[in-house]
Parts: sequence; structure tokens; C-alpha cells
Amino acid sequence: MEETVGKFGYLIGVLLVLVLIVLGILLIRKNAKSKQKANECMGWPTILGRVTRSEVVKSESSNEDGTTYSYTPRIEYVYHVLGQNHTSTQIVFGGFIGTGNPKAS
Repeated sequence: MEETVGKFGYLIGVLLVLVLIVLGILLIRKNAKSKQKANECMGWPTILGRVTRSEVVKSESSNEDGTTYSYTPRIEYVYHVLGQNHTSTQIVFGGFIGTGNPKAS
């Protein structure tokens, strides 16, 4: 009986190590892709624009530990390229930015 339990425990340990290795490889690949995209955007051309709207949005979430708040900047801007006006709200590469401090948003 102890021999069976020992073999089963060893198998579980090996599987756990393999899962952690695969997870580590996936995270490294995701990080490498993000770095590549960030490096590519550094070469993008720049243009002047005008902020048309800005605000800080407060979000509240509650759980058994209490209530927490996050603050997210919302900005809208307009810019002109090749004779056309364009409007956007994206302010960071990749999407979302938020913080627990309203002054850091």
C-alpha cells in the first residue's frame, strides 16, 4: 500500500513540475510579445492633437475584506492626419490603466 501511495505522490509531483514549466514558458512568451509590440510602437510617427474631454472615473468594489476604490483616467482627443480628423480615447499601449490613487491616474 505504501509503495502505491509513494508512486502516486511521485507522479503528482512530476505532473505539477511539468505544469509549472509549461506555465512559465507561456508567461515568458507573452512577455516577449508585449515587449516586441512596445518596441515597435516606439518607432511610430508622432503628431500634435487636442484633448477634448478628460475626467477621472472612480470605481468601487466590495468583498469580505472591505471596500476598495480604483481610479481610471478617461481622456478623449482629436488629431488631424492627411486632411482628416480622427478621435480616440486610447491613452496607453495595450489598453487599461487604473490605480488606487486618484492623483496617479
